[in-house]
Amino acid sequence: MSEVLAESSNPGAVADTADRELTRGALWGTATLGVTAAAGFGFWIVAALTSTDAGDVGRAAAWFSLVQLVVMVCGVGAPILIHRSGGERSISGITGAAAATVTMLAFSLGLLAPFVAGSNWNELSGSSGARLSLPLALVAAGATLTLVVDARFVSSRAWRSVFIRSATPAIARVPLLLLDPWQDRASWIVAVALVPLAASGLFGGLVLWRRHLIEMAAPWRLSPEHRTFLGAQHVGALATQAPFHVIPLLVAGRVAGQTNAAFYLVWSIGVMVIMLPQTLTQVLLSEVSLERENRVGRIRRTLGANIIAGMAVWVAASLLSAPVLGLLGHSYAEVAPIVPWLVAAALVFGVTSVGLTEARLARDSWLTNAITWTIAVGSIGLGLLLIPGRPVWGAVTAWVAANVVAMVVAVIGVERRVIGPPTGSEATDAG
Repeated sequence: MSEVLAESSNPGAVADTADRELTRGALWGTATLGVTAAAGFGFWIVAALTSTDAGDVGRAAAWFSLVQLVVMVCGVGAPILIHRSGGERSISGITGAAAATVTMLAFSLGLLAPFVAGSNWNELSGSSGARLSLPLALVAAGATLTLVVDARFVSSRAWRSVFIRSATPAIARVPLLLLDPWQDRASWIVAVALVPLAASGLFGGLVLWRRHLIEMAAPWRLSPEHRTFLGAQHVGALATQAPFHVIPLLVAGRVAGQTNAAFYLVWSIGVMVIMLPQTLTQVLLSEVSLERENRVGRIRRTLGANIIAGMAVWVAASLLSAPVLGLLGHSYAEVAPIVPWLVAAALVFGVTSVGLTEARLARDSWLTNAITWTIAVGSIGLGLLLIPGRPVWGAVTAWVAANVVAMVVAVIGVERRVIGPPTGSEATDAG
């Protein structure tokens, strides 16, 4: 990666504008992530404090993870396609076709999820899978649509719209936890967590349509090139995101409700922190796709921002995790020591994500898949071995180890790709 970062940047007015937009996008992205992370953290804390049975929170967290898994399985590739295609004239049609594709997949998978879950779902909801199938499909489709909406806002540099779309449901759902209209507390927590999010996706899509930033288009409207890129990036992103949702489900099957509630809260902190470098590199991908001037300088700045932010959060986590989680009870205090390790994994991913973005800019599918599948296979594979013996620490060990190995793969892969001749697509992009 050193050769990439050692190149000199090209001065000029266009480069200055591109640098300003990268900085502006990074600041807005950080603010958006900060607010949604704080609101998400507050949501699960309030859920724990307002629930008489901690097991309700644990069951709700497990099922929230399942719905998030549906969203991830169906939608993670679409934002990368939209970011990478932001400079194309047909971006509105590409966005519409991508939206149709992912929402149809999420709706279909959401219909099936309650039946796959079987008796466990009935225990949570008090209702049959048939009755809950349609509502789950609707919230899964709406939540998946938020990925497309946010990506299109980013590609049009509508940073404030991204902030509003993300922060509004995250904040609005917290006071709803003070209500308890249903006899089943766990079901109410799940509904409050998901319905505002899904509604924001539908409303955001309407805003895009009114601004002419999205066109209604069938999935087959994507060109063969875009379908190929979407498929490759979806598989890679799926591998990166899968551990976020699979590992909590593996832990949930091995621990009691109270321990699962505590672990899920702490794991959510780690996921939110790792979203910071991911957010900054998504802005980098979008901005370089729009304006390729000073590409190397912007890559260098993003890498520096990822490292500095990761170190700052790690220091804060090391100092504050024990006293803050100790206020919530014994179960939460027991898992406090894993927080700095989860943040350390995010710091490592800050380097990995820059290498991954460089590979996506060059359309280097081999390196993209090498990085992402190292994370997926390493963390889930190790998790399957370690979690049965030590559920909490086994999950953390697997996650940290996989991220360290992925960082090594990313650095070596970028070094070798830069030293060798450029691919045909890369040479075309450079022109």
